Amino acid sequence: LKGYGDGIYGAGFVAYITGTSTFKDCVNNGAATSETTHVSGFVGFANDNDLTFTGCTNNGLVKNEKAKTRTGGFVGVNGKNKDGKTFAITLTNCKNTADITGGDQVGGLVGWTMSYVVVKNCSNSGKIVSTQNYAGGLVSRPGDDYTKTYIDCPTSTFTNCTNSGEVVSFNSQAAGMASYVCTPIE
Repeated sequence: LKGYGDGIYGAGFVAYITGTSTFKDCVNNGAATSETTHVSGFVGFANDNDLTFTGCTNNGLVKNEKAKTRTGGFVGVNGKNKDGKTFAITLTNCKNTADITGGDQVGGLVGWTMSYVVVKNCSNSGKIVSTQNYAGGLVSRPGDDYTKTYIDCPTSTFTNCTNSGEVVSFNSQAAGMASYVCTPIE
């Protein structure tokens, strides 16, 4: 998959998705590269929905070097609805083995979610590179920093997760689990 042009999302499975969705025992082996906006191995842009991944694997290279893009092994970006309601991304027994490169907000599993994540028994072994800011081995940015207060942010949970991949940010904020957190973490 290779995408061109502004406003075009790219993904191994679904470029743009709304509505609650579940992926179970899915595997992406194909590369997803883009010179446009949000890209990932599974869902480029998710809006107005909860997403659940169970037993899924991304083995496909994900690459996007546009400066203000979100890139991840499973989800590039997860938005919220017009009323400001947040939605969860839940990943259980999932792994990313591929290298993920993006401009800004790059994660082994999720680039940026304006909501919260529940990550259990998941791993990343791919190299994660942000050519701008925010590189996370699992999730680049959980939470919406546009909320009124941090109290408004739901709690993100990471349980029994590992990152063995190198995590690099050319500018700022790189971490093995999450690079910039705007939600409480358990």
